[in-house]
Amino acid sequence: MASFAAMNARLFLLLFCLASGIASPPLRAETRWYAIHLGKDHIGHMQRSRSEVDGAIETRSELVLILQRNGERLPVESAEWTRESADGEPLAFSSRFATTGTLAAVEARVEAGTVTARIEQGGQRSEKRFPWPEGAVLNEGQRRAMKPLLDGETVRSDVLAFDPASLNALPLSSARLAMETVELEGGPAQLLRIRQVHGPAGAGVRSELWVDPETGDARQMRLPALGLELLLRACSRECATAPPVAADVLASTLLRAPRAISQRERQRPLYFSLRAGDLALTPLGGIPGQRLGQADAAGVARLRIDPEGAADQPPTDADLAPARWLQSDDPEVRAMAESAVGRSRSAARRMYRLQEAVRRHIEHKSLRVGYASAAEVIELREGDCTEHAVLLAALARAQGIPARVVTGLAYAPGYAGRQDVFVPHAWVMAWIDDRWKGYDAALPAFGAAHIGLAMGDGEPFDFYSGLELLGRLELVEVSTRKAGGGP
Repeated sequence: MASFAAMNARLFLLLFCLASGIASPPLRAETRWYAIHLGKDHIGHMQRSRSEVDGAIETRSELVLILQRNGERLPVESAEWTRESADGEPLAFSSRFATTGTLAAVEARVEAGTVTARIEQGGQRSEKRFPWPEGAVLNEGQRRAMKPLLDGETVRSDVLAFDPASLNALPLSSARLAMETVELEGGPAQLLRIRQVHGPAGAGVRSELWVDPETGDARQMRLPALGLELLLRACSRECATAPPVAADVLASTLLRAPRAISQRERQRPLYFSLRAGDLALTPLGGIPGQRLGQADAAGVARLRIDPEGAADQPPTDADLAPARWLQSDDPEVRAMAESAVGRSRSAARRMYRLQEAVRRHIEHKSLRVGYASAAEVIELREGDCTEHAVLLAALARAQGIPARVVTGLAYAPGYAGRQDVFVPHAWVMAWIDDRWKGYDAALPAFGAAHIGLAMGDGEPFDFYSGLELLGRLELVEVSTRKAGGGP
């Protein structure tokens, strides 16, 4: 069974984005070091600095960590730089994110309200021009917006935070809580606790910061991650860069099934009774073919999944367009698609042949690749479920078939010594015969035991919705019959 390796990399890209929005050290050329812990394991470090250069404010951040999935090690490196005027107006920025087998980099300038970005993705270089999102801010703008909250003049701060890695602007809401004593490397410190929600309404990722209100210096940050707790804590360089432990991030994301689910059952609609503590299950209702009912007093909601998909949510032009991870206009992607479909005419037949072509093309099924784009997968011929999904979606779009990448959980009778579990996974939804239908090039077949959490163009920030649910879901019951109050 393929594993969802990409979510690990995406999660820490998200962490990096969140950490870029926190208050910074005082204005001098100083670097703050942070140790990164996942659960009990020290998995890496982040360093961050803010300084004045030629009258502008420059902020730099670098993150290095190492993960492990079922014995395979995955190094992750990310770097970000922003340049802003003293009053927080954006001037330029850059971002670099690398894991095994993939590199995504952006260099951009902002002039007269227009962003000109040079993008490197999948070995390709391109340029993109677009208006700066109205009201969006980078690091210095976020720091200035946080000042009234730190000073106690307000209890809430809302900004539109621009992320250089994804070229997206997302809401960032911060709430002032209380002063608390926090144990740090140099001893206890009195810090202001701030709760943040970063992302779209109803699907944001929650985190907490502990900030020195006098300097605006964030000393600790915490957020849920893959069923564990991710913690950044300020400390010395020696402490932060101590040899990391390659934490196994897959085990905590597995969802136990209360019973075995037969292949025959997976070919028909299934009903899942789910709960996730204090988290909303709303993202589950946003995937075609999935209908979510109301939660009961115990927080349990029934989810109906139809393996035949659904005819609602018709595709848009974006579902046919090339994207950073789905380079459907790449000559090699187009050539592979043409070769795979041959003389097939119907969309259903072409999609089937594309699925089989992806299965054959990715010769080495492994967790070693971090998160490759479609163009990179063609060259690598290696990867797990995410590589299968992005390549299949790009091939479909190259053939004029609307397609989206879905991430979530898929049932496995056995995985990594566990029986009857749902494993993080990725697959494709394609618009065939006037309805969305599921295709899974990494597994023998798509079925009702695919629980989708998020959907998009295969880009990391498409998967905000549902991110917190990984490792937090509980599956209470699986049934083939509709119950009273079910969807």
